[in-house]
Amino acid sequence: MAPLRILRALRTGDRLLAAASIAAGHAVLDAGCGIGGTLANLNETLAAVSLHGINIDERQAARAAAVVLPRPGNAVHFVHGDACRLPFASAVFDRVLAVECIFHFPSRRQFFREARRVLRRGGKLALSDFIPAADATPVTPDPQRAELARQVADKFGPMTAFPTLDEYRQLARETGFAVTVVDDVTPGLVPSFKVVRKLLQRAGREDMAWATDMIEAQLRQQVSRYVILAFDATTPASAPAA
Repeated sequence: MAPLRILRALRTGDRLLAAASIAAGHAVLDAGCGIGGTLANLNETLAAVSLHGINIDERQAARAAAVVLPRPGNAVHFVHGDACRLPFASAVFDRVLAVECIFHFPSRRQFFREARRVLRRGGKLALSDFIPAADATPVTPDPQRAELARQVADKFGPMTAFPTLDEYRQLARETGFAVTVVDDVTPGLVPSFKVVRKLLQRAGREDMAWATDMIEAQLRQQVSRYVILAFDATTPASAPAA
């Protein structure tokens, strides 16, 4: 059980979906869909939606396809693939989501370009990510931070450097988006780390419990924040620099 999955219990996923303003009739892409929990929610609560999930782990995509079956009037599809190289035509989706996963993508910029390409004009991108606090001093000494990064990469997958909010705004401008929602969900997230820690310890996963402690310390001391961001697709994405 990854520490970030506690966000589901806190209804952070619901807040992200609200930020995305998904409605009946929309075509939605969930990038990094895991085993399909977000699309299962949309399938159960909305009508006439076309739902697509893509995941780099072929086993997870296959499991999602087996479990999340479309309700009458809905369409649900899962594919194995790379969120930074989306196997979809341009301008086919109304919404693109990246729930608890963008920090595992090798390039946020490439993902933004791909998300903008597959979105129709007027569409939205919504995601959740860690944002460093301005002028923050790291909580842990360098060796511990390095060990935390190693533990996270080993147990949960590699994580790329976290952009600041200003860097996200700049990235949005350069890839055809504008920031419309910044929702800091840290206050609701932090208290539940105690529950996750107990579950990990009972399962004998002290290594993962330690990583959870380090993430919690970063959030409690406001070294970083966990936020939901939504972006409106405005102008077409610019061509990649040569």
